[in-house]
Amino acid sequence: MVVDNVDYNGLKHLIKERTTNIRTNPVTIPGQGPSSDAWTQLEAEIFPILGQQHDRVSLFIRSKHGEINRRLDQVERQLKRLTQQLKPETRNSPPVQQTRRYARLVQDTESISLDIQSFSQFANTQRLAFKKILKKYQKWTGSANLQSRVNKEILSQPESFLKPDLSPFLERLSKATSALRCMVVSKRRNQAGNNVAENGTSVTLYQSNVAKLQEAAEQKSPLEFDAAFLSIPLGHV
Repeated sequence: MVVDNVDYNGLKHLIKERTTNIRTNPVTIPGQGPSSDAWTQLEAEIFPILGQQHDRVSLFIRSKHGEINRRLDQVERQLKRLTQQLKPETRNSPPVQQTRRYARLVQDTESISLDIQSFSQFANTQRLAFKKILKKYQKWTGSANLQSRVNKEILSQPESFLKPDLSPFLERLSKATSALRCMVVSKRRNQAGNNVAENGTSVTLYQSNVAKLQEAAEQKSPLEFDAAFLSIPLGHV
């Protein structure tokens, strides 16, 4: 994502260079102050550059938004197929978390979660870069015209994508993660019930182990759940 960052340092250097030159060699226009005309010219130069920076970053963010959406679509399709395979008659099959499909889904959901976090941080960084560069401009020129124009004509427009709505992604990811957890807990409960009937394992021990797994499923990631499961002796769950 570094390549697609707002060129904050470049913009800062450009504004500093232009304002320094203006202060050194003011341009006087009859009936207007030298700074007034100078800032008008500078704003006319800086505004399209800021627009280009915004459009480039916004396009990249829109592309990443679409990529995450497609990855979630794929996870949901695969999860649906895996759920359909877990019929009651398949209870004696190998544990679901040992299947490649389940492991891949866990890996994909965790990867998407990290990408959403990075995506949000990237968008926030770009908004902050615009805010800081406009603040620098106002500080060095004393003019708020550029900031008002950028906010009105660029940042507040519907096509601006510097503030993407990630709540639908987070909701879909939460549902997929919960489904994966419930899938393992449900399967283990069924198998544990069969083991109690066959080998007389203590009901109290069984309940304790199930409670341990349930807590891990509700409070931790799927991979941590698997670690909690492996910590229980064979035949005790």
